[in-house]
Amino acid sequence: MFHCRLFVLSPLLFAIYVDDLISELGQSGYGLHIGSLFIGSILYADDIALLACSCYGLQQLINSCNNYGMQCDIIFNSQKSQLACFGGNSPRDNIITLGDVYLSWSAQIKYLGCCFRGNSVLVISPVLLADFMAHLITFQT
Repeated sequence: MFHCRLFVLSPLLFAIYVDDLISELGQSGYGLHIGSLFIGSILYADDIALLACSCYGLQQLINSCNNYGMQCDIIFNSQKSQLACFGGNSPRDNIITLGDVYLSWSAQIKYLGCCFRGNSVLVISPVLLADFMAHLITFQT
């Protein structure tokens, strides 16, 4: 029975373990913001999505994750890492790396069971966004 309880707690324990990383990403000045709220990293269990307005900003967030991983014995898997651009011109000519490994651009990304197509406008309904923000605000307080 203890093993089952630990399994249920593992996403929470991982979130606590990487809390300093999330703070560092938020204070980096890179990544996506809505007003003063940093949403440049979305974390669920051991899945981390990084959101940035530029390839340079994304590379800085990835570098922060990689450096944190080296300090805290976390390995970010380049084989499971994906890049996509939503809206604007395709930045496929830009090189993004995780350590020394080049990451490839994808036509679509699957995150937490949802598929997102790159090079298309990402539309989020106001109701969904308000619900998401309410959960973020509830989680942070």
